[in-house]
Amino acid sequence: AQLFTLFDDASRASYEERWELPDGRSIHVVGRPHSLGGIAFIFEDVTEAIAMQRWRSTAVEVRRATLDALADGVVVLGPDGQTRMANPAFIALWRLGARFDDAPRHVSDIAASCRALIGDDPLWDRIREAVSGVAGRAPWSGRVRLATGRALMARIAPMPDGSTLAVFSDVTDSERIAEALRERAETLESAGDMRNALLDQISHRLRTPLNAIMGFAELLLENRVGALTAAQRSYLENIREASDGLLEGVESLADVVSTGSRAAGLQIGDVSLTAVLRGALGLLERRLSEHGALIDLADVAEDAVVRGDAARIRQIIFNMLAHAVASAARGEVLAVGAARTDARVEIWCVCAALSAEDDGSPSLTLARRAAELTGGEIVVTTIEGGKGRIVCRLPDF
Repeated sequence: AQLFTLFDDASRASYEERWELPDGRSIHVVGRPHSLGGIAFIFEDVTEAIAMQRWRSTAVEVRRATLDALADGVVVLGPDGQTRMANPAFIALWRLGARFDDAPRHVSDIAASCRALIGDDPLWDRIREAVSGVAGRAPWSGRVRLATGRALMARIAPMPDGSTLAVFSDVTDSERIAEALRERAETLESAGDMRNALLDQISHRLRTPLNAIMGFAELLLENRVGALTAAQRSYLENIREASDGLLEGVESLADVVSTGSRAAGLQIGDVSLTAVLRGALGLLERRLSEHGALIDLADVAEDAVVRGDAARIRQIIFNMLAHAVASAARGEVLAVGAARTDARVEIWCVCAALSAEDDGSPSLTLARRAAELTGGEIVVTTIEGGKGRIVCRLPDF
């Protein structure tokens, strides 16, 4: 209808409109009086121009939203030193607040506003030099400590259009974590030194004199210095048995101290479970005799082999069996077995029912720690008859 009214007075016709066609095209229509009479219309397809304009507007909005969402403070300074853009994080980090509006601000004004927070640090002088190009336009980064106690990582970089980008990241929490890790490392190092000193004391101040006592007792029992009376022999046997028990306690203490250290790497190799179990039986022979108990290895194959650290596996098996023997009743037969499941090896032994106190016994604790150091675990379950079953699951390297 508007088009038809133009012809009522063609000499004064003026028409300009954008038509949105059903097929998605945009047509820019302009109508003006023609010198020969009538009205001249120009039709221009502006579909691509409109799409480009929309894309640019969207890109600008996305960029703005992205920068606003960043936790890092970002400011872009033009060659004239005026701000081209600054996100909310920048304003918050430097506490500019109401002093910073949407109008362009000069870098000198910003530096003056930030002086109270930064003190004598030359950061903003460096930024001014980067904007002016006096000191070159090479990228720069460094840490800055604010008067509030917070730490910032500042980065300055030149932009292709001659502007200068400055980014500020709050690294206070990272510094605190790093400091805590350094303190923890120092504490662990000190603990390691103390552990080594304790092991040295155990070795020289306990093992050496104890071995001397045991050696002299054996010498006397073998009648090397003359015949012994029955009473003397009984006394010496008591000394030897007490020394054996004390030596076991010293060895257990050394195990507790050394097991806490992961410094020694695992020595992986083939370990014969049968040989390790028989070795443990030899060490436990006196305890078995005292309790009147036996250990049955029928469920362990002669060729049972596992890949792992031999020292750790010996420690695990010895302490598992030591705990089982300590809780055994007189005449009891303790079953021990080993089996392979997938990529793991299970070693188990049957013992008396475990109470909460037994579960935290020194032997079982040592076995658990040694198993954990090899990437395994120890699980205690109750089986038929109310007895306990200690299962050690180890990775087969």
